[in-house]
Amino acid sequence: MKIKNSLFRPILEFRAKRHGHLVENNNINSNTVLIVAILFLGDLFMLAPFIAALKKSKPGVEVILVCRDDLKELASLLKVKHIVPSTNPTRSAIKRIRELSDGGLVAAYCIFSGRWLPAMIDIEVKKVVSFRDPSGRWDHLITEKLDLPKDAMPAIKIPLLMLDNNHPDEDLIMLDSWKPVGEKAIIHVGARSILRRMPIWLITYIVNILNNKAINIIITAGPNEFNDLNKLRKLIPANVFNRIDFELGSKKMHELVPTIISSNIVIGIDTGFLHLTKALGIPTLVLLGPSQEEIYGGDNCYSRSIHLEISNLTCRDKKTFHGLKEDWINKCNRDDCHVEGMPCIGNLDVELIGDSIDKLLDLSLKTKSSISIKHSSH
Repeated sequence: MKIKNSLFRPILEFRAKRHGHLVENNNINSNTVLIVAILFLGDLFMLAPFIAALKKSKPGVEVILVCRDDLKELASLLKVKHIVPSTNPTRSAIKRIRELSDGGLVAAYCIFSGRWLPAMIDIEVKKVVSFRDPSGRWDHLITEKLDLPKDAMPAIKIPLLMLDNNHPDEDLIMLDSWKPVGEKAIIHVGARSILRRMPIWLITYIVNILNNKAINIIITAGPNEFNDLNKLRKLIPANVFNRIDFELGSKKMHELVPTIISSNIVIGIDTGFLHLTKALGIPTLVLLGPSQEEIYGGDNCYSRSIHLEISNLTCRDKKTFHGLKEDWINKCNRDDCHVEGMPCIGNLDVELIGDSIDKLLDLSLKTKSSISIKHSSH
């Protein structure tokens, strides 16, 4: 008798708890791996170097990627063999993985989430690699357990610790798709978190900088993420406002990719959207805001990015990263800022913002022709 979908996961987890340990299938001879990455947009695209390094270390590897259903179109940019959109382990998703991995999986990598670990009891797999489950409930299902590094490391490099080879130190633009056309800039003002939405004064300041350079402006946000359109209309000249293209949720994220890759620069507060633009190789100015530079910054990781941060704020006091604790982690995950003036954004040097925009636009102008030549040779 088939189990109803609403009951499937509780029963799966009950069965998984009763497993003393995961059975290792050492006889599996396969070139297929499973990557479970069911977190949000930014986390998904910070996996680009991990996937590239995996392919480099295992030529011919076939990757099955499990991701959130709402990110399945964007996940195709990661150039994996198969995508299974399923945030939670379901009967149909597990069946699909078993069909795609006929002969078993040489490895399953569960990235910063233990939600799929119980499903490993129903998937033929040689080894399961994961950071420790913060709850401790599923550690017995992991054959290779990892801890977060004891010293600060950018989040984009942390998954590379799951591979047998050392993590690369070279530039981490792995999905280079940048093809700038004309003079165009994106200001990304939206975010799921209210705290990461760009304040109106900063939008106005950046619009004025770009307008003075005769750059065409596109302002982007997700549905219901920007409600200050009328305020902005009052703060900038009508002729400037009327030249701005607004993409405020009418298109899905993957539908914006052609606009992103043809832009000269993207500017915004640290969100998943900017992790996507960095991975695609677009010159990106990241105002880190509540984010910690040691985790989400690192200009050495992206040669075409600049990250600006107000350092050493005591209000960044969350010590965990995806539930795992280390002393070097200092984040802010609040819904509302409790400090007057929101210093992580309010204290930014506006002249430094302007200078950074100039540097990235100069980079765009200098490299536009060489990038066109590179792409035309393929």
